[in-house]
Order: sequence, then structure tokens, then C-alpha cells
Amino acid sequence: WMLLASLLYSTEHLNPDPRMRKQYGSVGRSFWTEGINIFGEWIVADYTTSGKAICAMIALFSVSICVVPLTVLSSGYFLALANDFNE
Repeated sequence: WMLLASLLYSTEHLNPDPRMRKQYGSVGRSFWTEGINIFGEWIVADYTTSGKAICAMIALFSVSICVVPLTVLSSGYFLALANDFNE
């Protein structure tokens, strides 16, 4: 999370869009923006080309930490329900 926020700070703090410069104006401000981005809520979207590449990596990382564990847990829950139903 901190690494991703620092990477996006380095690519976006000089972005020509004033809203992006405000969100990524310091490493501290980029932490909270990136904390929201990790869970799939992209509150700002006018990234530079290198920022878009980093955002693609963030999206893949987000899927791995949010969706994959959810499918494993739901699969186990479904199997437990099926076993209870068959008994």
C-alpha cells in the first residue's frame, strides 16, 4: 500500500490536472487516496500514462487480496451448507 502510494506520488504530483495534483501533492495525501484505490473505488481518474500502468498493477493486486480470499471462503461455506443439507 505504501509502496504503491509512493509510486503514484512520483508519477502524479506533477500531473497537469489540478485535482490530481491536489490528491497526489504529497506522499501523505497519496496514502489515503491509494487506500481507497486498493479496494476498487477510484476517486480520481485523470492519471498520466505511467500512472495508468501503476493503476493496472494496483487493480490486479486488489483482485488478489480481496476477491480470491472471498471465493475461497464462500466455497467452503457452500460445501458446509451442502453437507448439512445432505444429512
